[in-house]
Amino acid sequence: MNDQRCFIVGSGNSINDVDLKLLKNENLIFLNSFLHHDHYSDLVKSKRGKKFHVFTPLHQFRNKKILENYIDEFKNPILKNVTCFFGIDDFSTNYIKEFKKKNLVIHDSSFYVYCTKKIDDNEPISPDDFELSKNIWSPKTSSNLALQIAIYMNFNEIYLIGIDHDYMNTRHADNIKVIKKGTLVEDEQDQWKALLKHGKIDQTSFLKDLIPVIKPMEIIEKKFPGRVKNLSKRSFFYCHDKVDISDLKFE
Repeated sequence: MNDQRCFIVGSGNSINDVDLKLLKNENLIFLNSFLHHDHYSDLVKSKRGKKFHVFTPLHQFRNKKILENYIDEFKNPILKNVTCFFGIDDFSTNYIKEFKKKNLVIHDSSFYVYCTKKIDDNEPISPDDFELSKNIWSPKTSSNLALQIAIYMNFNEIYLIGIDHDYMNTRHADNIKVIKKGTLVEDEQDQWKALLKHGKIDQTSFLKDLIPVIKPMEIIEKKFPGRVKNLSKRSFFYCHDKVDISDLKFE
C-alpha cells in the first residue's frame, strides 16, 4: 500500500473540527471507543477504502463488572465490517481469555497482536518492530499500536485525527472526549470526576504518563520523517507536522 494513505481516527475533541463524511471512501484505522461514534456504521460500511479497528491490550479495570460490560460490547455486529486488531500484552487478563469465558466468537478477519517488546530509543528500529506476526513494541495507547500497524501495512501517508491526549488541560470530565458512550469512556469520566471532586488533579503526573506515548511517536518520526501528519489543531503532540484537512483532496 505504498502508494496509499490512511487516517487513524481517535475520539479526542478535535474530531469535531473534521467533517467525517469526507473520510467515507478512505483507508481508516479506528481506535477503541470510536466504535460508539454516531457515524461509525456509515464509515465502515463504505465499499471503498479498507476499514480497520484497533483495540489496545486490556489493563486493570476498577472492578470486574466494568471488564464484563466492556467485553460484551464486542458483540456489536458492525465489527464484522472491519478488520480488528486486539493487542495482547503480559497483563494477567487479555482478550483471548475473556472472549473464551464469554463464548464470544470473533470473526475471521480479526487478529491478535502480541506486543510486549520494550521500546528503546537507543536501539535502531528493525523491521521486526513492525512485524505483526512477531512480538512488537508494547503500546501505551491504541494510537501507538495503530501507528505500528499502519507502518507495517506500508501506507506512505498516515494522518492522525482526534489523537489529542490533551485531557490534562481541561477541568471538566465531560470534555475529555467527543464520544460519551461505551463502558471504557464512561469509566474514564467517572475516574476523572472523582479526581476533580477530591482535588487530586496533578498535571505533572499526567505529563509523566504521556512519556511512553510520545516516545514511540518520536522514534517513528525520526525513522520515517514526514510520513505521519497530525490533522488535530488541539493535539498535545508536535513531533509530527500539523496539516489542515482543507489542504487534502477527497473524492
